[in-house]
Amino acid sequence: MAESGYKRETENGRGGRYQGATAAKRQASLQDMGILNPAMAASLHTLAADSNVASERRSSKHASPSFGDASLPGRTRTGFDPRINSDALIYEKGPSANNVLKHIMIRLSAQFSELLFLSAEAQARFNQNRDNGDLDIAIHGLLKALYLPVPSHLFRAGAMGVLGECLAASYKESGRPRDIKESIRYCKGGLLLSSPDDQGQVALFTNLGCALNIAFEEGGNIEDLTEAIQSHRKALAIRSPDDNIIEKSQILMNLSGGLKELYEQTGVIRHLEEAIVNLRGVSPLVPAGHSRRPHFLINLAISLRASHERNGSDRDLEEAISLLREALLLDQERASILPNLAHCLHDRFHKKGKVEDLEEAVQKFSEAVDLHPAGHPSTINPLIQLGGCLNILYEQLGRIKDLEEGIRCLSLALKLSSPGSLNKARCLHNLGTCLRARYEHSNHFEDQDMAIQCLREALRLFPKSSSHHRTALQNLSHCLLSQHKRQGTSDALDEATRSLQEILHLYPPNHAHRPVALNNLASCLETQYEQNGNIQILEEAIQHHKDAIELCPPGHPSRTFTISHLPRCLIARYNQHGQIWDLREAIEYLRQCIQNAPSRHPVLCPIQSLLASVYADNSSMLKELGYKVDHWEALFEEATSQPVASFQARIQAALKWITRVDGKSSLRAYQRFLELADQYLLVRSSISSKHQLLQLIPSQIASNAAAEAIDGKDVKRAVELLEQGRTLIWSQLNRYRTPLDSLMKADPNLGAEFMRLSQLLEHSAIVNPNVHLPEQSMERDASRYSQIAEDWTVVVERIRQVEGFDNFLRPQSFSSLQQSSTDGPVIVINISAFRCDAIIILKSADPILVHLVHARLSDLQNLALTFDREIRAGRVDRTQILGVLRALWDDVVQPVVEKLQELGIASGSRIWWCPTSVLATLPLHAAGPYRRNRPNLCDIYISSYTPTLSALAKVINTSRLSVNQASLPPSPRLLVVAQPNTPGQPHIPCVREELGRIQKLLPPTKVLFSEGGTCDNVLAGLSRHHWVHFMCHGSQSRKDPFQSCFHLHDKSLTLLDIVEARLPDAQFAFLSACHSAANDMKTPDETIHLAAALQFVGFRSVIGTMYAMADIDGPMVAEEVYKHLFRRKEMGELADYRDAAEALSIATRKLRDKGVPVERWINFVHFGA
Repeated sequence: MAESGYKRETENGRGGRYQGATAAKRQASLQDMGILNPAMAASLHTLAADSNVASERRSSKHASPSFGDASLPGRTRTGFDPRINSDALIYEKGPSANNVLKHIMIRLSAQFSELLFLSAEAQARFNQNRDNGDLDIAIHGLLKALYLPVPSHLFRAGAMGVLGECLAASYKESGRPRDIKESIRYCKGGLLLSSPDDQGQVALFTNLGCALNIAFEEGGNIEDLTEAIQSHRKALAIRSPDDNIIEKSQILMNLSGGLKELYEQTGVIRHLEEAIVNLRGVSPLVPAGHSRRPHFLINLAISLRASHERNGSDRDLEEAISLLREALLLDQERASILPNLAHCLHDRFHKKGKVEDLEEAVQKFSEAVDLHPAGHPSTINPLIQLGGCLNILYEQLGRIKDLEEGIRCLSLALKLSSPGSLNKARCLHNLGTCLRARYEHSNHFEDQDMAIQCLREALRLFPKSSSHHRTALQNLSHCLLSQHKRQGTSDALDEATRSLQEILHLYPPNHAHRPVALNNLASCLETQYEQNGNIQILEEAIQHHKDAIELCPPGHPSRTFTISHLPRCLIARYNQHGQIWDLREAIEYLRQCIQNAPSRHPVLCPIQSLLASVYADNSSMLKELGYKVDHWEALFEEATSQPVASFQARIQAALKWITRVDGKSSLRAYQRFLELADQYLLVRSSISSKHQLLQLIPSQIASNAAAEAIDGKDVKRAVELLEQGRTLIWSQLNRYRTPLDSLMKADPNLGAEFMRLSQLLEHSAIVNPNVHLPEQSMERDASRYSQIAEDWTVVVERIRQVEGFDNFLRPQSFSSLQQSSTDGPVIVINISAFRCDAIIILKSADPILVHLVHARLSDLQNLALTFDREIRAGRVDRTQILGVLRALWDDVVQPVVEKLQELGIASGSRIWWCPTSVLATLPLHAAGPYRRNRPNLCDIYISSYTPTLSALAKVINTSRLSVNQASLPPSPRLLVVAQPNTPGQPHIPCVREELGRIQKLLPPTKVLFSEGGTCDNVLAGLSRHHWVHFMCHGSQSRKDPFQSCFHLHDKSLTLLDIVEARLPDAQFAFLSACHSAANDMKTPDETIHLAAALQFVGFRSVIGTMYAMADIDGPMVAEEVYKHLFRRKEMGELADYRDAAEALSIATRKLRDKGVPVERWINFVHFGA
């Protein structure tokens, strides 16, 4: 973390001296300030006296306006006219030319001196009250004084020095880079006008040195720093021993500050040693009670802290803390004392490991921030420091709120920082570090990308010779290693390794950051070994880990974290060579970590998981060696339950647990994994990011868990596990829309809070990823989302404490899921590498298991690939399609049909399929032998699909409620979206014909044709109609299925756009568009397609297509569907959307009867009631 700078002394800080002063006292004050030496003061006194005589002779109308009365809202506006009034040339009768010139000079000098006096008064008021208006008045006055053609260069030199000082103060207040540039220019100009023997040069060199120091902090140019040190040395050299204006202590402290900063940039120890010697020489000059003692205490403490960082001396650090606590008691300069004390406490935490020191450091940084006005540039440094310290506190305690607060502070500091400044570099570095930590906690890919971006930019801004550059390079290397593990990019791994090797050469042997660099380099080498198996690389990694451990002896606060890395390498070498001592050493280090780590520390999860794996994998041998290893499952359970560990670490621990257990123990492991996966998704804000995360989670977990339960003869549990572990994204969104009628009666306030938080989470989830927000806005939103998600979880737990709500939003029981079979049997088909089964769920019976003896996951995966390849080919190989349908019949569907017939399910009945895994991408509804005189599935039963049992139960219950309430309209309000000529898309010739056939059967309430079919119009129409019929282009996005869309006249209506809607009265949707029910091959268990989205927002019955449809099929299928739905229209009976599946079955049979190829009619599918 960047530390607070030295407390530098300039001319200000002695406020109130000029208020109410007489002219003589004013002159004396200017002389005290170093603007005037005694000779100059005498000359100015004479000029002022002459001016008074002259003023008595002239008329009052010739007097110059008072500067003090001037209104000065900005520097571009003058308070008086600096030009000479023409009347001043004739105020005395008949003067000679010399006499006129003399009197002109007298008037100019009088104006000059008056401006100096008034500017000094304004500066003094600013020093006392910190009113920027006073500072502006002082700067304006000095600028106007310098505009006057006063002959004495000495007067101008002093004024330029004070102007430089005021501009430096203005920079501190405003952060405007031009102020500090002007400050340096005026100080240097004053030095050019002054003579070498002029004591005023002491003030000029002092102010110039301070301004150059500030310029270095702003731009990082080391030449500014070296020039500042030279200026302070010159001020010290020319200072007179009896000079009471610029105290020796002040110059020594400024010089020491520059030397200490030069040490930070170059690492040359003699600069730091000289700084400390100089400061110890200041001590007798500023005894207790001296006004400059706080400055001395601060500066000596800063140098001692730097010395501690160099040599690890506890004495230096403790003395620094003691000096700063003494300074804090003096109740002066708190803005400098608090952050420096916080830094020292932070260092002592790293030295001794007391979290109390770290928590006090955060407190001190927070107090330092509060000393400044919100949004003021002076808050930049304390915000940067607070953000970095909060990140470290998060690393120790694992509280995500600490990390989020740190990111918030750093984002604010970044907004306030000047482009290209060192402050911006420090801010970017700390922000990058925090984002890296948040990525490791929540696996937000964008956090990792932004962390790398921040750290690269910080590296560009940091001087290459500085310690900050090395630290940023080390953190960037850590991010690159993580990026390599995520993306497999070899360039990232190579860059990380090279950078860390370079850093190690730059760190001294005992440098505090060397252990971290050694561990990071070892991790890079370990990753290389995993790729190429080169044992020499592994040996090098082990040696680096051991070197790091030697630098962290017992009692060192970083020891636990440091030794946690070595066991992985030792176990890898044991697996390579089988040397038992490697395993023993690894176990010993793992035990030490568990014993010494705080009870709530992020390192515990991976360590406990690794030790549990070692015990489980080598239990027999270790028992013979006397180890007690039977508690390895308990270790896994503890690891997955660590509240401060990252979700990624806990999920990895759960996966390791799953692979090492069977039977009832495995169900506990599977259950833990499914719970973690759900929580993991919750911390991801957008739907798209949730989907990206799902692709990293093994897709077969829910199916394998169900297979394990079936092996244990617990079929109901298998159904529950499948429901809990599939369609995770839809399940989370459904929770945000949970009906709250009962809760609002039991606890209205709690219900309202749940509703508020749910709406916020849903809004964040469905944000359009194509809307690019500024990075700071993204950071703010991400931090806010994390807090809302945490609050939502707390509220859910509170609701479960309310009587009767203990199961609120918990996974549903089998008895609840069984309601899905109210209207007919539901067949859940579980596909696992262990076994494949069909589970038939009936309304009032135990689930019936049908073991699919011939089905194999690998075979079905091949079928899915074959089917996907064929339907996307330009010319379909019909034999391949028929081969897929026959294989589905033989291996999956025929055993189920036989069992249904055995159960008495009559031919022509409706059945619902709930497939899992790759089976969700295949046309189960069209399976059959496709042999003469042998019926196919579609000849026996009417098939519908449902993504989950709870989704079907929901639409069935809603449908029954609608019927009971007689809410069905006499004729449903139908919205038709017809797009024959969508811009940018091919023409669809049969749209008009399809529309005409529909209108003959039922004139639609509303037709959005061509130009009328805009996104806004369609979304508005959906809210006002019960039924909708789309005739347009549809497309599936394989990269991001939530960007699948209908192509409308103005733009695409995406799946995310649809999800935003709430349509409680929606009933039936016919999607006569390509790919409207095309499942995602990467995450088939999530069932992400347009038909599912419409079902989510309220449509209870949906017809869609699995892939690209033939345009000529649309009119016939639509006509037959609506003809059946309105078959009893003439008799006055209502059209019932629940007949849609039967209507589709009739329509596709007509296509078959007309000889339409199989690949065209099997495209149409039905979802829902």
